[in-house]
Amino acid sequence: MTRCAAGLFLTRSAALVGGVLMLAAPAAAQQAETSGPTPMEERIAVIAVLDKVSQVVTEYEMSPGDSEDYRALSIRLVACEKTPPWAPREEEGAFIQIDDRRAGEGESRRLFSGWLFANSPSLNSFDNPAYDVWVRSCTMDFPDTPSGEAEN
Repeated sequence: MTRCAAGLFLTRSAALVGGVLMLAAPAAAQQAETSGPTPMEERIAVIAVLDKVSQVVTEYEMSPGDSEDYRALSIRLVACEKTPPWAPREEEGAFIQIDDRRAGEGESRRLFSGWLFANSPSLNSFDNPAYDVWVRSCTMDFPDTPSGEAEN
């Protein structure tokens, strides 16, 4: 756990998400008047699922709000983020929710809700004996230059 400036304790994944978003936030706020990053609904994440029994990997291209069913799992992409290319450390991640559709009588049971990171898959992972789910990428565009830099 990490202690933040406000005195709250955060998990490592929450601290990383906060750091990633803080890196992008000033630039995004300044660029909102002109051309900002790709709107959330236009971003594309590639989510991979490994069936540990058959050793088959299936990939899904998803936009935020999309859901895909894989066997007993229902995978929903909530958000997809990427640090800008000029950031000191590149990171891509997606906030996903995974439900078990076999929970009973039309009900589902939430197995996972959180951020998964392409470059740091072990930071926050979906632990399941039958399946692995991870983020391969998040596709989004940024303006050509960081805010405040003059274009030639």
